[in-house]
Amino acid sequence: MTPRRAAALVLLLMAACTGAPHPTGRLDVRSPDFPDGGTIPVRFTCDGVDRVPVVEWSGGSNGDQMVLEMTDTDADGFVHWLLYDFGGASGRLGGSTTTGTEGRNDFGTNGYRGPCPPPGDAPHRYVITLTEYRPVPSPMT
Repeated sequence: MTPRRAAALVLLLMAACTGAPHPTGRLDVRSPDFPDGGTIPVRFTCDGVDRVPVVEWSGGSNGDQMVLEMTDTDADGFVHWLLYDFGGASGRLGGSTTTGTEGRNDFGTNGYRGPCPPPGDAPHRYVITLTEYRPVPSPMT
């Protein structure tokens, strides 16, 4: 894939979803690697080394599992990162340590692949969504 400087101008939005009630009513999701609504640094893009960003959260339920998804809203929800089967009321993942199971992204590989919009495109917007779910027990056979 050809490096694209436009990837350095992308914006990040963070969202949190949950199906379970929480004391605060919501999950708080953030990254120390770039600000909400800010520019994603080149090292996290295809122009850099596709470094996995750190994502932190709080306000979760201890008994629930989580799914993290990073999508490009300007490319019909193109998936850059899918991670599941991790949890905790609060936590930190990404960087050099990632827990959980990495799912297939829309590049056709597992794990994180950074922003890489087509040459000449306006800056793209990316959303990191963290969703809690309660695993359904397997029926006994």
